[in-house]
Amino acid sequence: MAKKINELGIAAIVLLHRILTDEWIINREIDPLQDVQQPIKTVRDSSPSWGINYNRIGIMGFSAGDHFA
Repeated sequence: MAKKINELGIAAIVLLHRILTDEWIINREIDPLQDVQQPIKTVRDSSPSWGINYNRIGIMGFSAGDHFA
C-alpha cells in the first residue's frame, strides 16, 4: 500500500507496532495512542530533510493497524 501511495506523490512511512498484551499494558485506552506519538514526533522532526510538510502529516492503518491509527 505504501508503494502505491508513494506513486501518487505522497510520502508513506510503514510503521511496525507492538501488539497489546495484558502482561505489560497499563491502560488499554491510551497505550496505543502513546505508541503512535513517538513515530509522529520522529516524522515531524525529520520532515525538513525528508521533504515532508510538517503541517500535513496524517495516519491511517489497516486491520490491526486501523485500531492503532
